[in-house]
Amino acid sequence: EIIKIEQCWVQPPPQFCGKRCTKVHKCASPNHTCCWTYCGSICLDNEEPFKTLMKL
Repeated sequence: EIIKIEQCWVQPPPQFCGKRCTKVHKCASPNHTCCWTYCGSICLDNEEPFKTLMKL
């Protein structure tokens, strides 16, 4: 199944740049969305940036 990749609604923390996805290879982790950012198409946790902000 080919998915549509939208722009991420938030600029992710740098550690998310290693979690890659494509139109064919979706995110393996539940509650993650494949979207594009400054570092390419990544799997972003749907609860970001709230999780990262709560740790600060």
